Amino acid sequence: MSSLNAAIERLAAAIELAVPLLQSVVNSSRRCHVPHGGGHAGRNSDGASAQNSGQLSLDGLPPEVSTAEAAKILGVSKDTVLKLKDDGMLEYRNAASPNSSRPIFLFSLQSVLAVRTTYRTDSPAPHQKSESPRRQAAPTKKFKHLRLSGN
Repeated sequence: MSSLNAAIERLAAAIELAVPLLQSVVNSSRRCHVPHGGGHAGRNSDGASAQNSGQLSLDGLPPEVSTAEAAKILGVSKDTVLKLKDDGMLEYRNAASPNSSRPIFLFSLQSVLAVRTTYRTDSPAPHQKSESPRRQAAPTKKFKHLRLSGN
């Protein structure tokens, strides 16, 4: 149980770090403005904080982010975001016009946050002893044109 509690605490800390970053991304965007609501940010309709209820309030945030915004949220490059898209880890849509040859990807904010706040552990690969190749015995020297016997 203690490992579960530790994981929940790490997740809550990651969310606390992600919310100000998301607010700065949204505030810098010209598409959307996040109202601060006079100190009631992070509270649900019952007045309880979103951290205590275990849910992150996404009110006022855009449902989609661009490749550059997703990279800023995740703390990686745009190329890495596109690799995550190709691996199927991020939900996306192509927002380019149908006759455009250049794609414009928009990513679901929820999938970006899920990648940001998800921890994964892999079991280490089993260590395999590599069998060193055996050295061949040195060949005996045979001289074809040299006769060592007195014949």
